[in-house]
Amino acid sequence: MGSSMATNLEVLSDHRTSLDKTVAYFILVIVGGQILLPISLWTLTSSKNTRRHPTLHMFLLSWVFFSVSACFLLYTGHGMSANPPYALCVVQVGLINATYWMIGFSGVSLVLQLWFTLPSTNGSTRESRLRELLLLIVPPSAAVVYLVVFLATSRVSQSATAVERGRLTCRFQDRPSTEFFARLTPIVTAILVLCCFFFSTRMLYTTVQCLSEIRGWRLKDTLQSPDRGGPWLKILTRVTMFIAWLIPTLAASLIDAVTPQSPVHYLVDMYIALLPLAAFCIFGTLPGVRKDHTERPPQIDTCTGATTGGFLNITVMTESCTVSSGPPVESQV
Repeated sequence: MGSSMATNLEVLSDHRTSLDKTVAYFILVIVGGQILLPISLWTLTSSKNTRRHPTLHMFLLSWVFFSVSACFLLYTGHGMSANPPYALCVVQVGLINATYWMIGFSGVSLVLQLWFTLPSTNGSTRESRLRELLLLIVPPSAAVVYLVVFLATSRVSQSATAVERGRLTCRFQDRPSTEFFARLTPIVTAILVLCCFFFSTRMLYTTVQCLSEIRGWRLKDTLQSPDRGGPWLKILTRVTMFIAWLIPTLAASLIDAVTPQSPVHYLVDMYIALLPLAAFCIFGTLPGVRKDHTERPPQIDTCTGATTGGFLNITVMTESCTVSSGPPVESQV
């Protein structure tokens, strides 16, 4: 009798531990992706004084979609169910993987927009409507295409998309028939994230190198100046930091996929759950989000005479090409 009571207590303790971790996971995902990020997006889109490029909106929105997808079972009333309806599991797996595609491609769009408008890497900062349209269309289109193909395949061949309830969300079953879909998203996402990291670090290095060639240049003065490259350094640093955060996430997810019964699997889940919150802390705390700014006058490139704005209405001052503007105002990065 004593051993039976001890066994029951151990099961109850394990259940409580699992329940606590589940609650903690959903709190992190909801607070970061469904409360803080939507507030930041609303501030960015509704502000009359601070304008952000739509690629930044798309990148943040992709993390909101990820958060909602992770909570799909919870919102359908099966968040704590050990055996949710199979159809709901299929939909959740499709949604989560589709949002990974959207996150990857929106990250590429964000970095490419920086690359095309950064003065130190591109001589022309003029906007291209066609380019901007493509950068905005590709991320959601990639997600929709993946979701349609996945759901269509699940109706034709259930074994190729077989899913099951995982620890916190639904996941692919560990069988040979699911290897293609189970590995496709991690591989594509890893390639996109690594490309983003390469280009963002190169842009950051190039910008610092260009600024260091200016006589009397100091990093502290640049970061505090609204027209001497400080805004560029800030946004490039934020982008590089967040992408660098994603790389260990991919590694942790790969380890978790190879050893699903590893005792550290909950740490991996919590690490992934922190990503929407990390996106808010890095991008949602830009100065334009934290408070309204006075409207910045248009900037005229004295080399070409063209009005420029770049990625976030910021420009870099160099010895060969300066930017003239009105009275100094607070940085909008």
